[in-house]
Parts: sequence; structure tokens; C-alpha cells
Amino acid sequence: MEVVFVVIIFYVVPASVLLYWIIKAAVRRGIIEAHREMGKHTEADKPKPDSIAKITCIGCQKGFDMDYPKCPHCGHKNPYI
Repeated sequence: MEVVFVVIIFYVVPASVLLYWIIKAAVRRGIIEAHREMGKHTEADKPKPDSIAKITCIGCQKGFDMDYPKCPHCGHKNPYI
């Protein structure tokens, strides 16, 4: 019983903590990079004042007007209506 306790205390716990910190750092780095990418917009990305808002289809990743009940390309239902 003592051997199992020693293995858990000296091998499993430190390995788990190390793995936790590695995963936490990787996720944090990904979140920071995604946040930086969100701020990079060009003039073409901004909606025109006279136009209807566009959304990207979850099914086919193509854009269509937000007021359509379904995607005109693949027929996937508009989640905002």
C-alpha cells in the first residue's frame, strides 16, 4: 500500500500538475492570438450603411443575408430566425 501512495504522490500528481500548466498555457496562447485576429478588420469587412447584414452559414461556410430563413447554398436553417 505504501508503494502505491509513494507512486501517486511523487509521479502522478507532479505529472498531472505539469500537464495542467502546459494545457493552460496553450489555451491561453490560443485565446490571445484569436483576440488579436479579431481586431484586424479592413474597410471591406465593415458593413455598408444601406446593406442588409450578412452571416456565415454553419453548414457550408458561405455568406448570405441575415433575413433569409435558410442558406440559399445548402439549405441549412438560419439560427437567428
